[in-house]
Order: sequence, then C-alpha cells, then structure tokens
Amino acid sequence: MLNKVNLPVSIKNVDRLIYDQTQDKLLMVEENQDGTYGVTSYDGEEFKQLLKITGKFFEGHIFLDSQDNIYFFGNMPSRLYRTVDHGQTWKIVLDGEEMFWGFTDAGQGILYATLWSDNRPIIYQSLDQGKTWQIWQNFSTLFPEYAVKFNNVDTHNKMRHLHDIVAVNNDIYVGTGDVARFSFVSKDGGKNWNKIWGEGFTAHLLDKKNQILFLAADDSTGQGIARVDLQTGVVQDVWRPDNSGWYGYIYSLIQQNGIYYAGVHIENNNDKKLIGYGVLSSIDGKNWQKFVEIKSRADYSKVYLANGEDGKVYLSLDNSLYWFKGL
Repeated sequence: MLNKVNLPVSIKNVDRLIYDQTQDKLLMVEENQDGTYGVTSYDGEEFKQLLKITGKFFEGHIFLDSQDNIYFFGNMPSRLYRTVDHGQTWKIVLDGEEMFWGFTDAGQGILYATLWSDNRPIIYQSLDQGKTWQIWQNFSTLFPEYAVKFNNVDTHNKMRHLHDIVAVNNDIYVGTGDVARFSFVSKDGGKNWNKIWGEGFTAHLLDKKNQILFLAADDSTGQGIARVDLQTGVVQDVWRPDNSGWYGYIYSLIQQNGIYYAGVHIENNNDKKLIGYGVLSSIDGKNWQKFVEIKSRADYSKVYLANGEDGKVYLSLDNSLYWFKGL
C-alpha cells in the first residue's frame, strides 16, 4: 500500500508537506545532512531545493496563499520567508518573531496567521498579500481569565499560544492551546469570539463544495475530528481516539478524489505503551476508519499528508517520504 520515495542523499529528514496545485508539485520542509534546512519541491520525478537556511532545525511550517505565493517559517533563526516566483527568489517579511502555526487567506489581499508562542496567543494580519505583517488580535487581552499560570510551578499560561486558523465565508475560526483548549469563531471581523468546540484545532480541511469544515484535535484520548456544517453551524464529533488504540494528535487533513484523510501521530507516550498511529480515511466525513496503521512504543512520531499528482497522496512518516493511491 505504501510506496517509499527515494530521497536525494543530501536530505536527512522530511517534515511537513503541502501540495502546490497550480505547479503540480509537492513542497516539503526538509532537514539536510549538512545541518541546513529549508524547502524542496518534488514533481514525482525530480527534487529541487528552493530554499536553504543555515541554522538549527527544530520546526518549520510551510504555507500557500491564493496567489500561489509560498511562505516558510523556521524558528532557528526565527524568520518568515516569502516567494512570489515559486522559489527562485525569497524575501524575509518578518524577522525575530516566534513561529506561525496556522495561516489563512481571507481574500482581497487579507491574510491571517496564528502565533505558536510562549504566552503570546496572537493573530497576525497582512493587508497586502503577505508583504508586511502586523499584530491584529491578542487572545490574552480578549480572554484574561486564561492569561494566568495553569499551576504554581510552570511558567506557561493556560492559553499560551494559538494553533490553526481558517477564514471561511467571512467567518474566522481559531484553535487555542495548550491547557485552555478551545475552537472559536468570529462572525463579525474579530469583534466577538464564540466557543464552538472543546478542543483547540491544530489542522483543518475545508470542503467548499459541500460547505463542510473539518477540525482536527491535538489530544491523546479525548476529541479527535469535528465536522462543522457551515450552513447550519452544527458541530459534530465524528471521530474520537477513545478505545481506538490510537492517540488523537492530528496535524494534517486532506481531501483527494472525494475521500477525506487524516494523519494521526503519537505524542507524550512517556510510559512507552504500544500505540497505533497512521492515516484515517472517510468516504462521507462522518464515519472514519483506519487506512494505514503502524504500532509503536515511541514517545513521538510524525505523520503529515499532502495531495499529489495523478491522484497520489503523499505521506511524510517519521522523517521519510511515501505515497499511496487512495480509495
């Protein structure tokens, strides 16, 4: 079922993935054998390094906007890079800030991004299609009851950072973390925020045709995937990790040929339990089944998904790259 892609010898690890549909290429965050890291594209045959950064790799996030501009945020050094020519040239558009986790294009040149930070749950905004960025909303100010330490020995606030964000039909959805974990929606341009789900979503999938939004959790045993009917506003839990033998940490959701897929990984398996992880699939978005299952006692694993050429689904699995054909 899984087909392993032979990586160039220069690439040590493959991390997050995103599919550039207009170029019909996979974009991947990679860590290299020489200690550098950055972004590489893959068209099913050839790899091309688009961005190479000297520093220490810990985390890297890659985004696309509606104009097919590519963004990369690495955190050592902590910089947001932007390219408007598919990686031929890059410009640093934000320097010295903590990393963006989520990114969304609201149209008319307006972009939003969430800050994955230490006690700074902030939404950034760009009004010029990503050329410049400004702080737009601070959730510590909006929700001061969560801007307090969650115990007497830890320095982290109950709401210390934000997770994913998506703008849909003039509404903005945001997930929060780590102790105060909620999903909020604003229907009035950020003036008011209402809780819609008891988990701070770390990934999302928008099915525009059916007007359904899927939200994915960052939880070990509780909530897993929620289905939001954008026409009625009804939020329904459609998959939970309870009694599945899996944890519920999900950082990627995709749709390929009408089928939904979720990448589920392991975190904080401190007791070294034998835990399952891998890929879930769903035909109708309401019933989810195990599609690829791996068993491990690891403390942490990595699973990222992206669409691919010719109906492929790409899978970044524990630093290696695979592809499979969907249902």
